[in-house]
This record gives sequence, structure tokens and C-alpha cells, in this order.
Amino acid sequence: MRFRFAPSPTGNLHIGSARTALFNWVLARHYQGNFILRIEDTDQERSNAAFEANILSGLRWLNLNWDEGPDKGGDCAPYRQSERHAQGIYGQATQTLLEAGRAYRCFCTSKELEAERKEDELNKRPPGYKGRCALLSQAVIEQNLREKKPHTIRFKMMPGQLVINDLIRGAVHFETELISDFVILKGDGWPTFHLAVVLDDALMGITHVVRGEDHLPNTPKQMQLCQALGYALPHYAHLPMILGPDRSKLSKRHGATAVDEYREAGFLPETLVNFMSLLGWSHPEEKEILDVQEVIENISFERIKKAGAIFDVQKCRWMNHQYMIHQEPLRLLDRVRPHIGDRRFEQLQPDQQLHLLKLLSEGAHTLQDFNHGWIWAVEAPVLDATKIPVLPDQAARILASAHARFAAADTKTFASHELTHRLLDEINTGLDLGKGSGKSKGLVMKMLRYRITGELQGPALADVILILGRDESLKRISV
Repeated sequence: MRFRFAPSPTGNLHIGSARTALFNWVLARHYQGNFILRIEDTDQERSNAAFEANILSGLRWLNLNWDEGPDKGGDCAPYRQSERHAQGIYGQATQTLLEAGRAYRCFCTSKELEAERKEDELNKRPPGYKGRCALLSQAVIEQNLREKKPHTIRFKMMPGQLVINDLIRGAVHFETELISDFVILKGDGWPTFHLAVVLDDALMGITHVVRGEDHLPNTPKQMQLCQALGYALPHYAHLPMILGPDRSKLSKRHGATAVDEYREAGFLPETLVNFMSLLGWSHPEEKEILDVQEVIENISFERIKKAGAIFDVQKCRWMNHQYMIHQEPLRLLDRVRPHIGDRRFEQLQPDQQLHLLKLLSEGAHTLQDFNHGWIWAVEAPVLDATKIPVLPDQAARILASAHARFAAADTKTFASHELTHRLLDEINTGLDLGKGSGKSKGLVMKMLRYRITGELQGPALADVILILGRDESLKRISV
């Protein structure tokens, strides 16, 4: 079984395209088949080598390795349509269709086509080419060719009912007389998407075409084209659309849509693979945290859904948090480092870095979140007297008591979370802050936290002190 992912390099790798690539890759691995990467760059105006590089980089980051492709080669090379175009295969196929009467030359100008479109709109008729050039005599065609009139080549649709046996949606019916004859070769000699994709799928032996639901209306055109060229039809499967929370098609207004944006924001590739696998599919036991091998083992066309899949960014963030907190600490530290913009992080000792990482993990949802909330670990805070959470005399008593207790404690106290926590509890219970405040642990802890970190909220104070150590902590609470 041969599956393919065939992106157009007209933009960066999009979440929707990445989901399509993932499903093809997982299905290929499940059925022990091949996963082929083909670059569909027939749109010469919009195709860009930088976009192709971005697509390949994104797939590699997601660990979706391909068996054949533009950088690896294979028995069906080349794997860029521009290179296949240079071999003349699309022109040859078009000539075959012309000779068989399944294609014809269209000399209609863009102005004439626009006028026809407006007339359809005015008369409330279904839009589409009406086939006027299909009726031209051979003499007129030859005269137009002698005059070198610009023209395209259109495929002639056969009327009737066509049924697509979709592996996800079941039988899908189309009335082909409602589908107008479409262009397969442009005026500049380049093939359109329909001709190129049909020919390449056939010549590359693609057995399964798994793609987004938005391609479903293209399928009857491509089926007739495939049959007219004498090729066996592949199996078709159309994945559900990815929708935003408002159930409209996922777009920029819903947030980031490019894979690169999630990578830069600090999402792990395994998170995105797990999350995207659940956009239209579910595990038989409804598990949500899945490694890729579990997806490969349990994937099936039967469990892929027809209804649109909601892209919930908050769920993706939750899932990323789960992956991060279960990472081996040194591995997570290596992945966090590129996201920390402040080089002072490297001034910390390895054990301090790991302790800080564990501390910040509790509230972190992306690797970027580790870039905040740790500056207190490398420098004493600049304090603002107006933000002190207690009265001046209370502050003085808290700091004096804490300083005395810290100074009297042995070094072992500051090497244990339990002992440090006990020390803080003793400081709290030993203080009476006066009428109305009682022995408020909240006030004591807020004051100490503020003096040590410059913040009123944050990680457990015992952990903060463990990272800073006895001497630095003493320095920060000195009156």
C-alpha cells in the first residue's frame, strides 16, 4: 500500500496540511506500506523554495519520515512536479486525451469567461464553463492554431451519476452533468492541479489518496480523468475539516495555524502529533495521551470521523503540559534551553537549573513559559516600598525573626524541602503580628516571598529558598 503527502510550496506548513501528512504517515506505518512525499509546484508564480524548505523542516521536526521524496529519491523519481513537467509527461497525457476525444482546445479569453460568469450570476444559473469550444470545427481550430491564438486545453466530462466509495464517508454520489469541463493544461503549457495529481498518483503507484474534505468535490473530475487515461482508480478517503471553536474553518483569526508558530511557542513535536491524531480520530479506549506507536497500532479508517474536528488550543496547551511534566529532567532541560532568552540561566549550577525547572514545570504549558518567573534565581529583586504586603512594623518583625532563625539553622536545613518548610512554619508560628492579623501564615509568607523574589505569588517558598541557598536567602531578608 502506497500513501502520499503532496503539498504545494506556496506557504509554510499549515496545521491542516500537517494533520493530512500525519494520517497518511500513520496509515502507511500501520499497513506496513510506503509513505511518499511529492512536491506539487506547478503554480510557478506562487511556489517558493523557502516554503518547500519550511515544509520539509516541519515534517522532520514532527518525525514524519518519508520513504521516497525529493531529497531521498526512489523508484518513481523525480518527486517535484516541475521536474516531471520538464520530462514532458503531462503534455503527452494531454495529447492522448485530445486524440481520444476526451479533451479539446479552448480559445476563450479571460474577458469572455468573465462575461459568461457574470451572465450566470445575473440569471441565477449554476456557474461553470458552458463548453462552447467543444463545438468548434477542425477547420476553425487549425486556423486558430495557425494564428497562434492563446488557448488552454479542457477535459470533457461525461454526464451521468458517479459514485465515490470513500473509505471514511461511504458511498458519495455526484451528478457529473453539473460539473463543467475544466482546464487540464494552461496556456503556458503547464498542467493544472487535476491533471498533474492524477498522472503522478498513477505513475507513482499510489494506492490510497487520503486528503482533506475540501478535496471531495475534486474527486469526480479526477476519477473521470484517471479512467480516460486508462489507469486504475486509487482508494479515496477524505478527512474531516479542522474547525475553530466557533465551528468555522480554522484560520488565523482562531490563533496560530502554521506548524512553525507552535514550534517557536514551545510546543513539543510529540504533543502536536498526539493532538493532531485526535483531530478526526479516536482511540478505541478513548485515551487522549498517546505515543505515536499507539496511534499506529490502533488507527483504522473505520474510526476516522466524518464530522469536523474542533481545534482547541487550550486542550493542546494542557496536553503539552502533560508531556513536559513527564519528561526525563535532563531531556526537558535540553529542550528548554533554546527558549530561555536570558543567558544568565547558564550561570546557575546544574542542580539549581534542574530544581528550578521542576519548580516552573508546575505552571508551564509551553517551553516558552520557562522564560518567565525565574530571574529571582540569579539576581536580588528591586523592591518597591509601596507594594510591601504588611505594615512597616510587621515587616521589620517578620524579617528580624526570619533572619535569626535562618542564621541559627544548620546547613542541612537548606538541603531539604521538608526541613526548609518546617523552618518557615516555625517562623510563622513564633510570630504574633498584632490585633486583627493573628498568626497569619499568609502575611508572613507573603512578606518573605516579596523580600526574596520581589513577587507576591509564585512557587512554594521552601523550594525558592532551596534553590537560592542559605547565604543568599539570608542576604535578601537582612533588615
